[in-house]
Amino acid sequence: MGLCRVVPDVMGETVPQRHHDLREAFNGLRWLVWSGSPWRWLPHDLPPWEIVYQQTQRWLKAGCFEAMVHDLREVLRLAAGRADPPTAAVLDSRTLPSTPESGARAGYDGAKRRKGSKGHVAVDTLGHRLALPVTSADVQDRAQVEILAQSLQEVTFHHVELAYVDQGYTGEAAARAAEVRDSPGSRQAARSQAGLCLAASPLGGGTDFCLGGSVSTLGSR
Repeated sequence: MGLCRVVPDVMGETVPQRHHDLREAFNGLRWLVWSGSPWRWLPHDLPPWEIVYQQTQRWLKAGCFEAMVHDLREVLRLAAGRADPPTAAVLDSRTLPSTPESGARAGYDGAKRRKGSKGHVAVDTLGHRLALPVTSADVQDRAQVEILAQSLQEVTFHHVELAYVDQGYTGEAAARAAEVRDSPGSRQAARSQAGLCLAASPLGGGTDFCLGGSVSTLGSR
């Protein structure tokens, strides 16, 4: 199961004690995520927005939310009769429209004819998130294969052997980028020698460029 990273305690004995329950701070964060409101619009029956913001930053630095997602994915996979960690993943991207405040962060996606940001996502075959780097919309999908492959292999301890992709990920450069390698002598080196195999999505759209091995049944992974 996932664990939060330990953050060194720099508080002394003379610091003021906590006045707000952590559960209430978490409820405040849940309300903000649900409503999409600015921090300062937090209702007055919840802790002050400064408290919720500061505690959220602590949770982010400790990796608590990544641990929650990891644990939930494990539970859901086991409930569905699947092994954890997964051995196959699905790579894809989605372009989200920008706002005038986005500025230089926004790029233009010629294929989607949309200006904004692009989320590059790796999920398991049940749709549970493994990795999600975000770039400007003008970044090509195949350019993010290496980052996605490294991220999902770290999360799954190098158990992913096959990734289903569409034609946006075709090409020898993308296939080479998917071949994640560890340094010689590391714990994961033996498992990662085969790299990550990219294969055409069985859901349609794309050219099969699987390097070694065959396309397995999507539902069994």
